[in-house]
Amino acid sequence: MTSSGGRLWLWSLLLGLAAAATSSFAGGGSGIGVTVVQWAAPLALVAGLWWRRPEQPLLWWIAAAGLALHAAAQAWWRLGLGGAVKPAIPTHDVADPLFYLAFVLSATTLLFLAARHTPIAQRRADALDGLIVFVGMTGVTWSFATEPFLVKFAGEPGSLLLFGTYEILDLIRISLAGMVVLIPGRRSPAERAVIGGSVVQIAGDVSYILSLSGSSAYGWPPGTLAGVPSSGIQDLLWLSGAVLIASGVLHPTAGSAARPLPGRGSVSQVRLVVFVLLAVACPVGTAGAGTAPLVISVLLSCLLVLRMGVLGKLAQQRAEALDSALQGQEALRAALEHRATHDSLTGLSNRAALTAELETAVERPPGARGWLFLIDLDGFKPVNDTLGHPAGDELLVRLGADFRAMVPDGLVARLGGDEFAVVLPPLSGDEPRERADALLRVAGLTREIAGHPVTVSASIGLLDLDRVGSVAAALHDADISLYAAKAAGRGCYRVHATEPDQRGTRAATGAR
Repeated sequence: MTSSGGRLWLWSLLLGLAAAATSSFAGGGSGIGVTVVQWAAPLALVAGLWWRRPEQPLLWWIAAAGLALHAAAQAWWRLGLGGAVKPAIPTHDVADPLFYLAFVLSATTLLFLAARHTPIAQRRADALDGLIVFVGMTGVTWSFATEPFLVKFAGEPGSLLLFGTYEILDLIRISLAGMVVLIPGRRSPAERAVIGGSVVQIAGDVSYILSLSGSSAYGWPPGTLAGVPSSGIQDLLWLSGAVLIASGVLHPTAGSAARPLPGRGSVSQVRLVVFVLLAVACPVGTAGAGTAPLVISVLLSCLLVLRMGVLGKLAQQRAEALDSALQGQEALRAALEHRATHDSLTGLSNRAALTAELETAVERPPGARGWLFLIDLDGFKPVNDTLGHPAGDELLVRLGADFRAMVPDGLVARLGGDEFAVVLPPLSGDEPRERADALLRVAGLTREIAGHPVTVSASIGLLDLDRVGSVAAALHDADISLYAAKAAGRGCYRVHATEPDQRGTRAATGAR
């Protein structure tokens, strides 16, 4: 909040509330002063709109129109413009349609506030909650407001229709106000001023209804709340509400656009408490005999059951969404893990996976460690040079698949370029040489690559992992055997030996 804008808003609010209090209790609250303050509120709101120029002005124009219509209706009624005698309820008068429109615009303002802070997916649930509040409050007010008026004006259909219209509009406003208040999340001070002003004005309407029905329902003196004169209280509530609403547009936060609150769907604790209170209070308020109270109680029960069903469906949807998210997370984890341990071109294991496999192998006791073969292709570079890198990649992919088919019981890895590695389980006798011969034959097959016959060979270095104690030593000794095979003329294999006079390698049968 800017200091100058904040001070202006605060002083305007305090002066407005002081004027409301002074005019409400001066002269019985029926003079010009109340009317002046009531008209000052919408005029101040329009001036604030011109000054602040908010990004979303529709809310404020609706609020200004509602305050203006309410001021016009109150002036017509209070100053006796429609007749010499002010009736107990404004009946059959120009004030009535003005009040109706003012209440509709007040409800629209609250609906606008609820919608601008509610994600679209949540609006149906909020509408159901508002209906629950509407039906619940209808039941709560039945015994002290509705039923006394039904008895008092039993023979006056016009008065009953008029009162029914007012009560329905007020219940709608109460429901929307409750819905807005119960929506979780932070709102701007400007919005809180509008919400608070609407709630205060509704409180004025409720006190007015109580003052009218109290004489027949509770034996109160007419025009009082439990014997206390009510006109000043009602005027103070109506005027203070108007001042609060008008002050909202003067607040610095009125110029910023609203943002929907984060997605939700569960019932907050406050909202749950309200539902419980309505479920308890509604039967008390409708305790009288008759069909209408029973219908109200049954309808509220049905709505609460429906809300529970919505929550149950939401819980199921969230459980399914959570399960789907977990599956997606597991799939992503598996994909990342696969990418971290596999070669992107051939799909074979990569150097990291080979290292992990060798670490596991060398930790086993001798006799259970297995063998390591390092394979390097002979004649691969000319393929890349003559047919291009895509052809070379295709050859690597096909060779990798053939190597993997030849080693179903071991690990096949591509270390980069045209170098591969194979880790086999423990072998005995001539098995290592036989497996090496098989790999040499597969490597030397003629393949059609990019429409051309391609033939390469391989050199292989063999190492018995029982002879080493670490991964680094295994790779080092197998690499010595590989280069020995290269030096021997390529297209052959060599087995690493520990005897110094053999320079770390020895020839094997089947070498080419």
